[in-house]
Amino acid sequence: MKTRIIYLLLSLPLIFLVPSCSNNTAKADEPEIATMDSVSSDLKQSTEKLDEEAKKVEESLEKIEKEF
Repeated sequence: MKTRIIYLLLSLPLIFLVPSCSNNTAKADEPEIATMDSVSSDLKQSTEKLDEEAKKVEESLEKIEKEF
């Protein structure tokens, strides 16, 4: 009986630590996800700008070729 009580007393802190650790892990991932989303949107915007610039360069090259 004594060993059961000691076992319960020793295991109680662990029972309360496990959920709090998992909650902290979930909270730590959220800023990381937000950062990844912002980087992803920045990359999309940069890609769109580069595509527009590439089209402008192609158009100007076509105009130059037509002139010669």
